[in-house]
Amino acid sequence: MVVALLLGGSLLASGLIVAFGLPLAASDEPSLGGKWFPFMIQLLGLGYGASAHMKLDADVADWVGISGSVSAFAVPLLVPLLGLLAVRLFGRRVKGGITAPSWAPRLALAVAGGLAFATVVTVVSAIARMKIPLDEGEMANASLSVHTAGFLGYLYQFLIAAAVVYVVFLPRQGAGYWQRTLRDTAVTVAEHLLSLTVLLGIVVTIVVAVSEGEPKLLLYAPLLVPYLGTAATGLANLVSVGYSTSASSSDLVEEFLGSAGGRNESLSVFSGEFPAWVWPVALLIALVWIVVMALRWRVRRGLPGDVSTDPLSWVLLPSAYLVAGLALLVTSWASFSVKGGVEGFGQTVSGSAHVRIHLAWWVFFVMALVGLLVEVASRWVAPGMARTMPTKLFGFLTLWVHRPPTTRHGVLAAPGQAGAQLIPTGHERSARAKRWWLLGLILALGAALIVAGGSIAYASLSKTVYGPNKQAEKYLDAIVDGRAEDAVKSYSPDASKDQGVLLTDEVYAEAKNRPTSYKITDTQIDDDYASITYSLTMDGQSQEGLQMILERSGKQAVVFSDWRIVNAPEQSVRIASGPEKTQVNGVEVEFKGLTMSELGASDEDSYYDESDEDEGEGQSYPVLPGDYEFSAPEASKYVSYGQDQSVTVLPGDDADADGFSPTYTQAVIEDATSQVRSKLDACVGSKSEYPKGCELAGWVWDEKGEQPFKMKSRSWSSEPEIEVSNADNGYGVSDPSELGGEIEVVVHATVEVEYRYKWDKKDDDWMDSSRSYSLSDDDDDSWSSRLTLPVTVDGDDLKVDMSVLGKKQDNNGW
Repeated sequence: MVVALLLGGSLLASGLIVAFGLPLAASDEPSLGGKWFPFMIQLLGLGYGASAHMKLDADVADWVGISGSVSAFAVPLLVPLLGLLAVRLFGRRVKGGITAPSWAPRLALAVAGGLAFATVVTVVSAIARMKIPLDEGEMANASLSVHTAGFLGYLYQFLIAAAVVYVVFLPRQGAGYWQRTLRDTAVTVAEHLLSLTVLLGIVVTIVVAVSEGEPKLLLYAPLLVPYLGTAATGLANLVSVGYSTSASSSDLVEEFLGSAGGRNESLSVFSGEFPAWVWPVALLIALVWIVVMALRWRVRRGLPGDVSTDPLSWVLLPSAYLVAGLALLVTSWASFSVKGGVEGFGQTVSGSAHVRIHLAWWVFFVMALVGLLVEVASRWVAPGMARTMPTKLFGFLTLWVHRPPTTRHGVLAAPGQAGAQLIPTGHERSARAKRWWLLGLILALGAALIVAGGSIAYASLSKTVYGPNKQAEKYLDAIVDGRAEDAVKSYSPDASKDQGVLLTDEVYAEAKNRPTSYKITDTQIDDDYASITYSLTMDGQSQEGLQMILERSGKQAVVFSDWRIVNAPEQSVRIASGPEKTQVNGVEVEFKGLTMSELGASDEDSYYDESDEDEGEGQSYPVLPGDYEFSAPEASKYVSYGQDQSVTVLPGDDADADGFSPTYTQAVIEDATSQVRSKLDACVGSKSEYPKGCELAGWVWDEKGEQPFKMKSRSWSSEPEIEVSNADNGYGVSDPSELGGEIEVVVHATVEVEYRYKWDKKDDDWMDSSRSYSLSDDDDDSWSSRLTLPVTVDGDDLKVDMSVLGKKQDNNGW
């Protein structure tokens, strides 16, 4: 019957958790809707130390299969607590007339009860498995099977149930001093930790639900209150909560997800995740609970004289708290392990991961110290409190405490010590003592208000005047005000001094479309780091989701953390080419290391040899958000550097500026062709066989002079073609931007010569004839149809080298 009570109370707790939590879980996952009974059974196993085992099998399409197993451990404390409460209230009533005065029959009953309880829980858990279909999306034939049956769970269930049965059958009548003391010790420790856990669990659950804006979390209270309360109890007693992860990977997992790794983190009551008022309030609550438990322990024991001198009396309570600390470590432990694999495409991918959350392993040592503090306070603090405390307050704080009998003088006495005056009854308390208590309460309340007010003020100042937001506002104010140099003092991008030439007040103050305002939308503080999310307004548009990271760096105003920005959106402008000195936003800036291309590398080169292109050409310069106006260098008659360029840089973006490269103007084509045409027209218009300086345009019938020859006229056979081209290809262009490097004038011209001649000197008759020939500078082909004349440009001076015209053309003979 005791086992049935334990089982019934635990099932009631499982039912409460399912009744509150399952409808909410089913709203997110409809497949859980009809699983209330299996859910109850599996919670029963979890409550007594079993791990949940989950197995996943699924097919993705027709060629990939997924399989995996998940193991989770977390104790829903409400399950064993309600079971133990049921046994505590009704256990001795249902055991009937069965007695076990000695340890042997009690042990036999305990073993039988433990085996029965563990067997029932394990068998039912194995039968009532939770099967959750997951046939969604691309996953076919997918299911998740959950159960808590296992050897370790069976062992824990046996030990717990056996211990409960053994305690129930302990005789209450005629119990010795140490037996009563052990019972009182266990009750005191249980009262201390359970009451503190429930109080803090309720408070933390409500705070989390409100702060997260999720009131539906309160439906999980039967599950959350014990677990959060256990963690909060540890934190209040200066025990940290640990969080650790580990992972392993192999085959393709390592290739795509990286090598195995993990991390270990801890959270204490002093961590930055909590508001500043949390730690003094938590420590105050823990101290009050120690004092109250010391008073109850003093009243419960009576502290007879022979115990006060016995060294064992100092060890008893700390030892009990140490054991309770081990229980806290187990009940606070939550772990999640995953092992799985994917098979497909002829390969197998496998890996595993583990997550653990628990109180620090040294929680049992801290609990032993707490027990020692309770023991010390019960000996030296509790008696004075009891003698002076108002009767009603004393009665409230010692509610449900079994007190030793009092002497005829109205004082509590231990058995066998009728005259031991330890704790007076209410009528001996004086008015003066009551006044002292009132004064003490007022002082305590004042101290609490000072601590709370100071904590609130510290928290407020830490977030405002001395918080990370203040440093962020300082940086953003500088950007909005155009104070680039002050912004750089707050956060400087990783750039050399020569690269930071655009981060000056003169340049940035004149930038158009600078941010006009900002808004900080969120601040998150995590230990020594803070993450601030903000927006900037530029040209009437809001740039959302910007983020900067700050870290603690020293102290300011003695007690407040100083902050510095370690990461913020960075911007840059890459200038492809240009002179070292260029005006930006009307301010002359020296760009050291920036080079300007020569008068254009030929376009034909870049077209036919794309390997020569360099996307990384140019220099990058960090800037702040805004528009940057680059003024083109002053052009000459023959060389231009293009138009002014404007670049818009948004927060966190990189912009490209084409920069400035020299290009020829239309005047180069016009003046070069004009010079050549004038010279050629003069040459052709000459009556001389070999015009001076234009010998190439001359023509002689008989170089030896054996046949008389008279020039009549020289003219163009057709309109000459005079073009300017790049020296490396000879194709004429009409667009000067296509010219680059060395240039030349290309002439395609044919000269028509009319003349008179005799066959020999003795002949009296002159004969008329004509002939045409092309101007050419090619010695190997006297009839080449092209003449090339190099062009040089120096500032506003353009010269065409026409010296080749002074070379005689070898055109003798037909």
